[in-house]
This record gives sequence, C-alpha cells and structure tokens, in this order.
Amino acid sequence: MAKKRTRNRRLQSDRQEIFAPLTFEGSCNRDLFETWLEKSLIPQLQPGDIIIIDNATFHQGQSIKETVEKVGCEIWYLPPYSPDLNKIERWWSVLKTWMKQRVKEFETVRECVDTAFKKCPNVYP
Repeated sequence: MAKKRTRNRRLQSDRQEIFAPLTFEGSCNRDLFETWLEKSLIPQLQPGDIIIIDNATFHQGQSIKETVEKVGCEIWYLPPYSPDLNKIERWWSVLKTWMKQRVKEFETVRECVDTAFKKCPNVYP
C-alpha cells in the first residue's frame, strides 16, 4: 500500500506574494488541477496575466487552455526538466527548510504546511 503524502501547490507572480495555495494528500490529477484552476486561481487573475507552469500531463489539455483563454489570460509551459527556469523551486527550498526547523511545533504536517504558506518568506531575485 502506498504511503499518503501531503502535496502542495502555490502560484507566484510579479506581485511577489503567494496566492491560490492548495494543500492536499495524494497525487495531483487533472480533476484536482482543473478544480483548483477554476475555483482558486482564475478568480484572482486579471486579463492579460500569464500562467507559467511545468508541463505535467494533467496541466495540459484543450479544456484547460479554453478555461484560461476565456478570462483573457494565457498559459505557457516550461520545457521538460527545467527547474532552473522555474522560480518556484527556490521558494520550495526555503519552505522545506522552514518546515524542518518547526514541524515539531505543530500537531500535523498539514498544519505546518498551511502555516508555512502564510509565514515563509518569498525569495525572488
């Protein structure tokens, strides 16, 4: 039996802030991604915004493209195996360090993750 792991997603922007965070257990799939996109991310976007995201299979598809374009935005996919182009990777490193130092202060890992999203500093160049 596979061990459940808490997964995290977040969106970064030129606003230099975390918005549309999502914490869940298990693996991400198209249904979860589309629900997050429609209910959490899209309502916070402005026409002309660009979503830059890795090219995981569940991030792609005509319905996703149409959902994004319907609100006047674009979606751009990073090339495969290009964490150096993904600004979020530096933030994950900071987040993991923050959590390792404080995880024992929380009753659950999820509580630690949710607090980290709120308190962990942004580290953009």
